[in-house]
Amino acid sequence: MDTGTQLLGAIGGLLVVAVGLWAAIHNNGEHVRMAAGLGSSFSPAMRRFSGIVVVLAGLAISSFAVAQLLRGPA
Repeated sequence: MDTGTQLLGAIGGLLVVAVGLWAAIHNNGEHVRMAAGLGSSFSPAMRRFSGIVVVLAGLAISSFAVAQLLRGPA
């Protein structure tokens, strides 16, 4: 992969982490979710769990992309 693709992978992974953190933190049961998206009917605990899973996936993506960047060209 070229450097631009690796850089986009690292940035994309960080964006995935941000989305996961939002899902893990903003999951109180006091506000009814009106969105029809995936996970809108989840319980607060399930939204927290799925947010943490997404954070871990984003960290794995970012770590892989950064490792490829640091390794340099093949």
